[in-house]
Amino acid sequence: MINNNNLMDSVIKDPVVRQKVVCESHLMFFLVYFSHYVKYALAKFHEEIFRITEDDENKFACIVAFRGSGKSTIITTSYTLWSILGKQKKKFALIICQTKAQAKQHMMNLRNELEENRLLKSDLGPFQ
Repeated sequence: MINNNNLMDSVIKDPVVRQKVVCESHLMFFLVYFSHYVKYALAKFHEEIFRITEDDENKFACIVAFRGSGKSTIITTSYTLWSILGKQKKKFALIICQTKAQAKQHMMNLRNELEENRLLKSDLGPFQ
């Protein structure tokens, strides 16, 4: 029987296991490829956000949380990429922002991850 420590070791060390796990779980996708954004332990409401994004039956969601809580990183950056690269296999992602500057910043964040995130590129790339 595999325990959680062995699973995490496999995810970290074995690209085949890692690719399978991150494609199935947005939370694992985030923890593996976006750990550089995590400064503190995830809160229960973060876990709920990941549950919402992984629920294929949920067609619309409204996520409201305090400033600096990671909403944009989780939803606009991580979920956008996971929804395309992960099990949902979305063909299009629509990001709506309040201002042009916010839209540009979100697009730059996505571009930066696709171009600079070595582990993401090696596991799920190449990206063009």
